[in-house]
Amino acid sequence: MQTFERETQAKAEARLTWPAPLDPLHSIDDGEYDLSWYWRHAEDPGACTYLKEANQYLYKSLLARYDRWERKWTSWDGVVKVHQSAREILGAYRLDRAIYSATSLQHFAACPYRFYLYGIYRLKPRETVIRLEQLDPLTRGALFHAVQFKFFQDWRKRPSAGIEESLTSLDRILDAIAERYEEELAPAIPRVWRAEIEELRTDLHEWLRLWYAQLPEWEPLHFELGFGLGPVDSKHYDLSSNPEPLMLLDTLRLRGSIDLVEQHRSRPVLRVVDHKTGKRPPRPAVSIGRGSTLQPALYALAAEELLGKSVETGRLEYCTQRGGFTATDIKVDDTTRQRLNHGLDIIQRSIESAFLPAAPQEGACNLCDYRLVCGPNEETRVKKWKPAIDDLDDLRSQP
Repeated sequence: MQTFERETQAKAEARLTWPAPLDPLHSIDDGEYDLSWYWRHAEDPGACTYLKEANQYLYKSLLARYDRWERKWTSWDGVVKVHQSAREILGAYRLDRAIYSATSLQHFAACPYRFYLYGIYRLKPRETVIRLEQLDPLTRGALFHAVQFKFFQDWRKRPSAGIEESLTSLDRILDAIAERYEEELAPAIPRVWRAEIEELRTDLHEWLRLWYAQLPEWEPLHFELGFGLGPVDSKHYDLSSNPEPLMLLDTLRLRGSIDLVEQHRSRPVLRVVDHKTGKRPPRPAVSIGRGSTLQPALYALAAEELLGKSVETGRLEYCTQRGGFTATDIKVDDTTRQRLNHGLDIIQRSIESAFLPAAPQEGACNLCDYRLVCGPNEETRVKKWKPAIDDLDDLRSQP
């Protein structure tokens, strides 16, 4: 079997690092022929004159493709080797100058170029109007959080209400909000929509029972505590919210909204909670989760800044069947704060040095909105090449 594999590899001239044969005569189409010819005559510019004369744009495309697979960073690999003027423009997007969300910062560990496109360039997928057939993850999450926020507002008026009374209130709130969403989204199949809502109702009931079980230990204080999101609207945010962004660690201007802030009933410490409606990751975070779970620590620092009290824990609460009704508690201790500060320094240096390459983490391209920008082979190319990206590897090693 191994002998067969070796012989097959020897006969297959096209490689992952160069999708064309060694000999142009073995090419199966014009693209392979041009790539192969360029590869054999790269050191002789005159030999490729016909490519320039035939189509200058095709020539530039082939040149870029050649450079990107030759195991070196080029200007085609995202924000790499840019002009000094571009560096000066990026200076306005330092973490202490521009305003960032926790979500945008978490994109950096997945891929620095994705962070650039999402957090700096603000590039978004084109919005299209289609009739909803089933609840997509974003709509499900928005509906779930809207119901929770309205429930918390009502519960604050009647904190002594029992579980059965609260379940009735929760059902009433879900029905009202689901009716509003149905009018806006116009689902294509009403029966499927109703089934999705009932599944959501089951999740909300179980979440509420688990939440009630924690009430004797943790007292809810604030719901949707926002900062940096503009004028405070009591219909969407807690009245203690701050319309201005927060400066954290003298490094970062942050905006966002904390789902829930609780205070321990016997100790003067807080806990910030973020409700998740998706699946729990296979490797839960310990502090910053290899750079992909900065939110608990960032929101802990934000709550301390807003409320003037110490935060002990940042909790990621997976409050649906998809998440298994589990929770990940991240202790906001000196170690977590140091790792967060270190991670922000890495992001800051990358912006300052204008080095934000398309270097995706394993699996990061599968659900990336920017795959059309980069192409389908970035993860394969970087994995095969294994470039030296010490800072990024350092961030991805932090638990």
